[in-house]
Amino acid sequence: MATQNDLPEETKKQIAQLQNMQNQIQTLRIQRDANQREFSEIKATLKEIENHDDDNELYKSIGPVFFKTTAKKTREEFKDRVELLELKINSLKKQEERTKTQLTELNDAISLQIGRINK
Repeated sequence: MATQNDLPEETKKQIAQLQNMQNQIQTLRIQRDANQREFSEIKATLKEIENHDDDNELYKSIGPVFFKTTAKKTREEFKDRVELLELKINSLKKQEERTKTQLTELNDAISLQIGRINK
């Protein structure tokens, strides 16, 4: 069995790249989960204000301060935010899938190289 010291430099670099890709996938998942939570919260809030008349006054929190706004304006802002979050979530999913594919290919290449060394 080959030890880390027995491996060629190229294989060591590939292992480091593999570890970086694993970290990248984890980061993408965390970002996607955070966006998904925000998406769910906004959708639930949007559902609540759908029944309000356009000119109903609402209060929106921005930091520690509350601002008066209308239901119509809030709905528009939330719908825009939902669209943006959908795009972000889909983009993150695609990035994650691409990275997973690259990770699998790199893992296979490393396994093949280590298999040759062990023969």
